[in-house]
Amino acid sequence: MALAHSHTRVVDLSTIIPRSPGWAVALATLAWAVGCGSPGADSQPLAFNHALHTQEQSIACTECHRGVQTGDTAGFPSIKVCAECHQDATTKSADEKKLLAAIAKNEELPWRRLYRVPIHVHYPHARHVAAGKIPCERCHGDIAKSTRPPSRAFNDLTMDFCLNCHAERRATNDCLACHK
Repeated sequence: MALAHSHTRVVDLSTIIPRSPGWAVALATLAWAVGCGSPGADSQPLAFNHALHTQEQSIACTECHRGVQTGDTAGFPSIKVCAECHQDATTKSADEKKLLAAIAKNEELPWRRLYRVPIHVHYPHARHVAAGKIPCERCHGDIAKSTRPPSRAFNDLTMDFCLNCHAERRATNDCLACHK
């Protein structure tokens, strides 16, 4: 495979990358990591204040992230979940105005994910949170105390990170328990 550059120089990738399955996996992992990097706090639709909700108003993570106890993903709260508490403005915040406008239009907010596991990893939140009683903070750090969206994930969800938790909890390290 050859790629032409703007300098009209052609690079034959077959001379650079050996033809082995290991390299294909390495390149796929690199492409995934580059494509799924943390977008940062400024790219979120609202400067969401978790501390206001979880600390000051004592709202549990599971009140908004409802899929965490029953499904594979925790997911972002739907606009209907936000609407359960936010019908009228209580502040003069521009973000609250954006939220109320989205609620009025029944329009989902375009939240950007900070946490991802590779496509070949199966991580069911329900098994870990509801059945395993693992607190959100174990993987998501002090997100509940944050006053703005974090610029990056609090923890890198690497295989070592997962294996350490499995060892601490005496959970299985059978590859097929997590890898598809």
